[in-house]
Amino acid sequence: MPVTIKGTLYVKPTKPTKHVQIPLSSFDTLTPPNYAGIMFFFKNSLKKNNFMNIQKLIASLEDLLNDYYFLAGTLKSEPDGRSIIDCNDRGVQFIIAECSDITINQLENNKWEHAVIPYGLEPSQPRANKIYPILLKVQHTTFADGSYQNNLKRLLEYYSVGISNGNRISTNDALVAHLWRTITRARKIDLNTEVFSVHVVDGRNRIIPPLSKGYFGNFTFRACPKMLVSQLINGSPSTIALQVRKANTDVNNSRVRTIIDLIEQQTDKSLIRPNMIFYEKSVMINNVSKLQKHYLLDFGDGTPIKLRLNREADLNDGISMILYDEDGVDVYICLLTEILENLENDPEFKKFIVPSACTRSKI
Repeated sequence: MPVTIKGTLYVKPTKPTKHVQIPLSSFDTLTPPNYAGIMFFFKNSLKKNNFMNIQKLIASLEDLLNDYYFLAGTLKSEPDGRSIIDCNDRGVQFIIAECSDITINQLENNKWEHAVIPYGLEPSQPRANKIYPILLKVQHTTFADGSYQNNLKRLLEYYSVGISNGNRISTNDALVAHLWRTITRARKIDLNTEVFSVHVVDGRNRIIPPLSKGYFGNFTFRACPKMLVSQLINGSPSTIALQVRKANTDVNNSRVRTIIDLIEQQTDKSLIRPNMIFYEKSVMINNVSKLQKHYLLDFGDGTPIKLRLNREADLNDGISMILYDEDGVDVYICLLTEILENLENDPEFKKFIVPSACTRSKI
């Protein structure tokens, strides 16, 4: 199922833009330079001529870059460790490709497993933690045809048993608790070991006053509940979920401002340790399901019928990604093969999660 690259071009704004240099914030320094690759699948159900027309897409992108001109710039590193965007109108890399051996229907019939998704369907990604000058790459691939249901409620109920009326947990708390508990059990760690769960918290509404909704940079923090393995795997589910909830609410205005002060006091930003680094035997869970409602994305020919994470996504042992799905969420779990097999055989894990690939499980 080869993907053939037909051509590569650089899409630029239709009119001259501000040639300025935009320094990234200190919080962008906290986040390592990893590139997220996401695949959107559009189906030509109505058999339209010129479905997802390339020239139309390019023209729209050119207009968009008039306002978001920094996406057509390049990323550079300053001597003090801070990165800047050089707004030089170099352009967004646009790759035109074709996959003539497979259809969207075939992918649907095989439940969108990575094994049937051809390699080369997404642009190659740069090496992790390396500065790559291009900010955005787009690949348009034409296929041969031109083109599980939501256990989340039961999961929340399971992890809420025994919680008094004065307390509450969110669905995300339950999901984080479930992954932390079952992954730790699959790792067969000594019961007296203290382990962490690291999950991402959006700080935009936690600082007073809150950041503008149009703020484009990173402003994320890490909530880090910790427990002994014995408490985590043998304790009640609600106890774990409440620990996750407390760690989440502890990321408040006072803590956010303290972290800001610490970052700004560091003159050499390159010495700041990226917040994606976490303790051994911990788990890191990044839930972006509320941020990327991809089914709202419409270029004029309808919304995508499916989203998939890039196969080359930089997920290390213990990292999980939670993505939006119209029927619930997709959970990408990266573990060593032996541990993953233990996890897939865990009755409590399977009670709410349906494994559907070697390194992917679906709720």
